[in-house]
Amino acid sequence: MRFCDLNKDKSDYSITAIFEYNGFFTYHVQKNGEIDQVVEFDSDANVTRTSFQKNSEEEKEAIAFIRRVREKHICSVV
Repeated sequence: MRFCDLNKDKSDYSITAIFEYNGFFTYHVQKNGEIDQVVEFDSDANVTRTSFQKNSEEEKEAIAFIRRVREKHICSVV
């Protein structure tokens, strides 16, 4: 799979990188060409940290986007 397959959806977010380390999955997401933001999930699909402001609309939107992409394009669902 190529990153261009993880294209933008109605939220205008796109995934620019995915890293996995010791059971943690780190997603770099970008909206409208802005600086990448980071969302990290543990192996149980819990969000462990983000670079967004805590509980902001942007954070919720990015997490929902990542979950939609994983549901459609990546084997396991976060």
